[in-house]
Amino acid sequence: MVARLGNSLFVARDAIPWTPTPTPAPPLGATVGPFELRAVRESKMLIEIAHEEPTALGRMRHDLSPEVIAVVEKSLHKNIDRRYADAGELLADLSAIRAQWGELGDD
Repeated sequence: MVARLGNSLFVARDAIPWTPTPTPAPPLGATVGPFELRAVRESKMLIEIAHEEPTALGRMRHDLSPEVIAVVEKSLHKNIDRRYADAGELLADLSAIRAQWGELGDD
């Protein structure tokens, strides 16, 4: 399944066939047009999205709390069994974080 969510492209892991062997380079002297290059780039990107782990959010956003990072990473996990089962479960975690932040502001 491939879907566009806002500005992001979502690809189900099983939607893209993947083989670990690299694509062979074109023969020496062969010309490759821009369309073919774009197709190769997009194919590689989709394979990476489906099969490789992204950079950890905490490495890119040092200002986020570990609890927020955990919620975001669980929401976007590649393995559907490790994501939130429903919106109620997500809401419970977000409410707990909000309550914790409220406690910090009451001091």
